[in-house]
Amino acid sequence: MSNVKVNLNIKSVNQILAARNMEKGGKADLFLATEIHRLSDPYTPFDNGILKANVTIEPNSITYDSPYAQYQWYGRVMAGNPRKAIAKALKYNGSLRGAHWTTRMMIDRKQDVIKAVNNFVGGKG
Repeated sequence: MSNVKVNLNIKSVNQILAARNMEKGGKADLFLATEIHRLSDPYTPFDNGILKANVTIEPNSITYDSPYAQYQWYGRVMAGNPRKAIAKALKYNGSLRGAHWTTRMMIDRKQDVIKAVNNFVGGKG
């Protein structure tokens, strides 16, 4: 009996991930952040649209750049001078709009996010 030698030509893990846009901080991470922002739109507090308009989206982060974004996120009224959050809860317009908007969206639409990212990276469902 003779030996058989098989040479494998396997790409590195990083090359495989890059081929699917899945490298750290890459296109898939940016797509994920953009998709979360898009699907969170109906959940985001809205009065005059400034909170939703002033957003920086990067791979792995969404930053709401409005000075009052933190108060909206926690759902607390600002009072005093200088303004500080107090225990009184904010009131929101719209049935989905309110505090912790991306967190609540992910509870409701997690499977939609997973499917969108899977499609983006070339998955079959």
